[in-house]
Amino acid sequence: MNFNFDDKYYKIYNYSKNEIIKNEGDLCDSIGIVLKGVIKISNYLINDTEFIISTLKANDMFGENLIFSNNNLYPGYITSISNSSIMFIKKNDFINLISVNNDFKLYYLSYVSNKFIELQTRIKILSQPTIKDMFLFYLKLNKNTNGYTYIKSINSLSEYFNVPRPSLSRTVSLLIKDNIIIKSNKLYKIKSQD
Repeated sequence: MNFNFDDKYYKIYNYSKNEIIKNEGDLCDSIGIVLKGVIKISNYLINDTEFIISTLKANDMFGENLIFSNNNLYPGYITSISNSSIMFIKKNDFINLISVNNDFKLYYLSYVSNKFIELQTRIKILSQPTIKDMFLFYLKLNKNTNGYTYIKSINSLSEYFNVPRPSLSRTVSLLIKDNIIIKSNKLYKIKSQD
């Protein structure tokens, strides 16, 4: 998406790798749009373990679900994973911008709708009672036309599931050993789908 609008509506800030962009409890008075780089939104659990809520890249937004809320305080930390540039649009400027720029208004509405669906899907996955059930349900939801699911890494998937990496790795190994799933490089398939 090429954000082609007057610079009176926004400010751009650059962040270094591992720099905190927003702290938990900070007021959300702007919508942030990632222009370049990668950032993460995370929380810390009671045992000080980091729980990554989401990872955002170019054209992704944050604060879009808080800015119009009655409780518009960030519930977690936003941190730059790499050097990044973020466009911030203040609430009133955002309201003005979507009233004069239809392309941006449609982008925003589509983005918010897609994020809601993504959140609902993640809730369904995390609601499964065991790591095994989560993994198998994830495979069912994300399979391609050949029945395979691409998984970038077990580490990133364990963060998505909010489970220890060794536990997920052990579960996957047992599913392969028990002939429930098959694996080919980074592709996984539930065997009963043949």
